[in-house]
Amino acid sequence: SGSLTSHMHQTTALELQKMAFLIANPRTKAKLTTDPRISFIQDLKVEAQKFIALGHKLIILLDANETWEESFDRYGNIRPDSIADLIETCGLTDVFQQQFGVRAPTTTKHANRPIDMILTHGIQVLRAGTLAADSPSASDHLALWMDIDVDTVFGNFSSPTQSLKQRLLTSKNLQSTTSYMEENSKQFLYHRIEDRL
Repeated sequence: SGSLTSHMHQTTALELQKMAFLIANPRTKAKLTTDPRISFIQDLKVEAQKFIALGHKLIILLDANETWEESFDRYGNIRPDSIADLIETCGLTDVFQQQFGVRAPTTTKHANRPIDMILTHGIQVLRAGTLAADSPSASDHLALWMDIDVDTVFGNFSSPTQSLKQRLLTSKNLQSTTSYMEENSKQFLYHRIEDRL
């Protein structure tokens, strides 16, 4: 992780927060982490518990950067602020464990490293699986998916579908079609879309 990575930026921000806290509270015995992954799990546990206490149902889609096995120490105890700790503390369900009795398979291009998961609370999942292709983008993760009964999950309540305003762009309007195609071509070149396909 080089100096320009997101992980390094988060580490630096946490170190600055810790330094400011220790200056303001010189006699504190509090131990603050500067590890972004630990901080993320700590924050996620707090927020998830708040939503659960309010009666909300949760769906958490997670690139954990940690396998299930890495959540445990060498004696088989759950490491604090690990994925297993998050699941146990918040009473979450691993969708693949619920559906198939096993954790999700490896969904990254790194063999034997299953770090992606779908965690839920208060939701019955009908089906789940992986999308075995990374098309159209060349991601290093394959997609996980799940199917739920929307009426059951949302209590037979959903927002009404609204009609969209008619678009000015139609194939019969030469000026708007030409303008649209020119802008589309510029965006394709700028974002190198064809190179990514």
